[in-house]
Amino acid sequence: MKMKIGAAAVGGLLLVSPLAAQGLSYWGPLLDEGSGTWPNVQAIHMIHLRGGNILIFGVPGGTRGDPFTQAHVYNAFTGQFHTESQEGQFRVNAALFCSGHALLSDGSALVIGGDAWHPTEHHMGIKDVYRFDYSSLSWSRQADMHEPRWYPTPTLLRDGRMLSTGGHRREIQGEEVDEPEVWQPNAWTLLQPTPLLQLPLYPFMFTFCDPQDPNTEKVFYAGKRLRISGQAAWQTHALKVPPSGSAAEWSPFGNAHPLYGSGAVMWIPQTHPLHAGYVFKFGGPDPDNTMVATKKGAKINLNDGEQAQWTATADMMRARAECNLVALPDGRIAALGGAGVNGPGSTWWENEPVMTAEFYDVETDTWFGETVEMARPRVYHSKALLLPTAAVLTGGGEGQDSAQLLMPYYFMFLGSEPLHIDGTTPTLTMEYDSTLIVQTKAAQIVDQVTLVRLGATTHGLDMNQRFIRMTILNRTDDTIEVYTPKNAGVAPPGDYMLFIVAGRVSMARYMRIQ
Repeated sequence: MKMKIGAAAVGGLLLVSPLAAQGLSYWGPLLDEGSGTWPNVQAIHMIHLRGGNILIFGVPGGTRGDPFTQAHVYNAFTGQFHTESQEGQFRVNAALFCSGHALLSDGSALVIGGDAWHPTEHHMGIKDVYRFDYSSLSWSRQADMHEPRWYPTPTLLRDGRMLSTGGHRREIQGEEVDEPEVWQPNAWTLLQPTPLLQLPLYPFMFTFCDPQDPNTEKVFYAGKRLRISGQAAWQTHALKVPPSGSAAEWSPFGNAHPLYGSGAVMWIPQTHPLHAGYVFKFGGPDPDNTMVATKKGAKINLNDGEQAQWTATADMMRARAECNLVALPDGRIAALGGAGVNGPGSTWWENEPVMTAEFYDVETDTWFGETVEMARPRVYHSKALLLPTAAVLTGGGEGQDSAQLLMPYYFMFLGSEPLHIDGTTPTLTMEYDSTLIVQTKAAQIVDQVTLVRLGATTHGLDMNQRFIRMTILNRTDDTIEVYTPKNAGVAPPGDYMLFIVAGRVSMARYMRIQ
């Protein structure tokens, strides 16, 4: 089925939106099955693959005890959903509902864990692991994990391996999986870290370059609340991952800061000199009263090493739990949807849905630009990610088999001369600790060249999310020379979107860092 929701549809909308003419963000029309613009799927999981393809899947089909997952693939450039070239090409005979996923260094997606879809007991983890190939658009079964995991977080390491943390074996018994494990093709290694931490569901995990120990493989745990020796704690940590073997080490990194966060963003302000970056998190249940959402936010400067401290940011305009955070091409952060209240006997998607988006300016520590209301609530089980067109696709939410495009404030410049990254190569490549020449006729007016890692989002957490501002070295009338990321701790290997920014934003060129 061909569905008109991609770049062509966006382009048509931009020219006629009165809100864009006023410099305001605006929503595209609702995309749903009734209008022939969205399949019958609640988008609980969305993964951005190279070439503009978005892998989407939701609640499993089949029966408990015999489930399957039917995925769909939408292309952001053509505005169409791919048709399966063979029967079952996008289908997996497992319930990947509530799995974790991140992109591998070759651009394919690794999906880990999920729900056993047991006939009598709900929310039991599974050991299943699947790879979705970005080129053939097909699934392949990988080696099982050692532990079953429901709600795990995978994190790509700087050497191309994948770390798995968190998740439950069985929710009803509260059986967390405390031991991380590391994937490399055809094998998993179960780690035995000291001390043993009990991480929450979908922990916020980011590969980073510790400036005090820049050559060691480390992953930063940014929240939510965890347990140490059975006691609840807000302390954030770094995990030192060995190049081989099972020895691993947790150590405190940053202070204890009581904020759950609905999601988190890794934000790196420069590529030269080396900067480890910031982590931002916003919203979630109020730590003092989890029946209501909070407006609060927090950030930590990882460049300060073990002395790094979480500090409060400006409050959001609206309290939001279960919202989606999206790093935008100009370095600002969008917060979409969410809910304000979790009343007794009810759930987050039933009370006070927040029907707007708003934007955070990292440089000025201010929120601005609240949008008009979207067409449908996007609360629990909703998703949002950045497209190569610079629009944001949001979809899902409990009971919502639909989606919608957000055109942020920078689309106000549509009537101006558009920004283009020149050249004909669809995917550019670059090396670490080097320079890159970006060709554009707008070189003299460009104020930012940025990288945004392709998104892989579920339950409000983009497990791939990373923004990098590239430091400008030189420019001519039609070229900009920028420093590339120093190492794979700053930018894990794989696919990114390259943007140029001058108030308005270019369409992305895909960039592979090797």
